[in-house]
Parts: sequence; C-alpha cells; structure tokens
Amino acid sequence: FQLSYTAVLSIVLFQKHINKWFYFKNKLLKGLWSLNAVTLSAQILTLPVVLYHFHQFPNLFLFTNLFAVPFSGLILYTELLLLVTFFIPYINTMLGKLIGWGISVMNTFIQRLDTLPFAVWTSIQISIPQAIILYVSIGGFTWWLLQKNQRGLVLGLVSSALFLSLRSIDFINRNQQQKLVVYNVPNHTAIDLIEGRKYQFIGDSILMEDGFLRNFHIKPSRVLHRINATDSMQNISIKKNLISSNGKNILIIDDAFQIPTLPEKIKLDAIIITKNPKIYLKHLSTLFNCNQYIFDSSSPFWKIAYWKKDADSLHLQHHSTATQGAFVMDF
Repeated sequence: FQLSYTAVLSIVLFQKHINKWFYFKNKLLKGLWSLNAVTLSAQILTLPVVLYHFHQFPNLFLFTNLFAVPFSGLILYTELLLLVTFFIPYINTMLGKLIGWGISVMNTFIQRLDTLPFAVWTSIQISIPQAIILYVSIGGFTWWLLQKNQRGLVLGLVSSALFLSLRSIDFINRNQQQKLVVYNVPNHTAIDLIEGRKYQFIGDSILMEDGFLRNFHIKPSRVLHRINATDSMQNISIKKNLISSNGKNILIIDDAFQIPTLPEKIKLDAIIITKNPKIYLKHLSTLFNCNQYIFDSSSPFWKIAYWKKDADSLHLQHHSTATQGAFVMDF
C-alpha cells in the first residue's frame, strides 16, 4: 500500500522533470529514456519505505526495469484479452499458456539478475525517525532544485546531516553492545551471542542455512543489531553448556545434559531449557541459585506449561519464547 502510493506520487511529481534531462531525436532512444525517467522518479519517494520495511536496495533496478516494465505491460494486456475471450475454445488455452510462459520468463530474468554480485545492497537498517528525516531531506532538495529556493538547500543539507548523525550514533552503540538472544523458532533451538558487530550462533544446523527459517525468524534481529558471524569472541566465553561474560553465567540445559551432583548451590543469572530435557524445576532449584528460566520453542507446549506451573509455585521468574517472543539479555 505504501509503496504503491509513494511510487505513483513520486512519478507524478518528478517524472516530467527527469525526462527533460536528456533530449533524443531517435524514437527508440527517446522511449528508453522515458522508461528510465519513470523508473528513476519512482525510486525517489519509495526509497525510505524500501529501506525501512525491506532493509535492502536494488542496485540494478534500472537494468531490471528496462525489461520488466514493458514485458509486464504486455502480460497485463494479454490477461485483459483473456478476460474477453475466455469462452472461446483454443484461443483461451493459447492465451493462458502464453501468459504463463511470459510470467515465467520475467520471473526467471529477475531471479538471474538477483544472483549477480552487488545486485542488491542488503542489511540496511533505518528507524522510523530516520525515514521521516530522509523524507524531509528529499523534500528540501526537491524544493531547492525545482523552485531554486536556497532555504530548500539548507533544509536538505541540515536534515541529511541529522540523518547521518543518527546513523553514526546507532553504529557507535551497536559496536558496544553485548547481548544474549534466545529466538522463537518452533521446534528448533536458536541462540545468538552478540558482541559488538559480531555474533556467534548456538542451535540447530538447519538455521545456519539461507532458507525460510533463518530469514523469517532470525535475520530481522541480525539486521536490527547490525551483526555478522564470527568464530570467536573476546569477552564472551562458551564452555560446553555454560556461557560467561562480565560476571554473568547462563547455563543451557538440553536433552543431552547430565545433571551433576553438587556440594552446594551454584549461582546462575539464567537457565535456558531447550530440546525437551527430562528435568524438574524443583530439582534444579536445589542445585542452582537462579531466578530466571527461559523455555525456548524446541520443547512441546504442554511440557512448557508444566514447567511454567512449577516455576510459579517456586516463585521463579520464567520466559517462554513461544508465547512471549524472543528473550533478550544484556551482558
């Protein structure tokens, strides 16, 4: 909805001005430039929306649209023709197959371009205030370029400087972050340890693959925190099932965990229960001095409900990712 309205408004406002940048006598070149003018103008007001919602920018949009826009138009006209001739035998079948072939060709072309290096600038993160400031900057520069008003230039420069300042502050804050994130991924274990702009993953190997589970459940958080994978960290250590950082200790209890016999209680800041282990919170409370228990979504719902009931009776804090979403702890 937002993309549709901003694209149409952007074309109405900017297309005629961009089209005047170049003049061609040749009709083919004039048509190609007119098509590019539409594409360029549509990008202006859709840019903040695309960056905010989709966290990426198509670097090859000009090349893609040179083919996709006219070809999609032909497909649309063929579909309209099919609506008129749907009752005519053979013609309706032929048009249906032609439409199917055209859609397949267009999608294949776009997918092939998407696999090219630098086809898409990914992992872009901007906030709502940054998106608004970006619109103010676009408005200021437009005011200056179209009306030759210097106040528009000042507005554009000031808002651009503010936009860059907010992004710089966010990058500085992300460089200093240290977090534990337990994700809500049904039937799977997924934990990120974050240190600065790096993360180390603990969980099921399928979530390391570039697929739906990772992209839907985990990738948005990694884009938000501006992090990339690493094999080691300086201030966060992992020894078997124990995670330690800045004096905090988090224990992971899974189905392979062997509950030890301890001479005295061990203090922990959190216990993550995953993979449906055969444990009782009452027993754990006699071994560990820990008030925060996290139940991830790899265990069945009925078992989590049983643990939550025990935690309430023992006055222990608990968090279920299946019902409360991801659990986040600062180190």
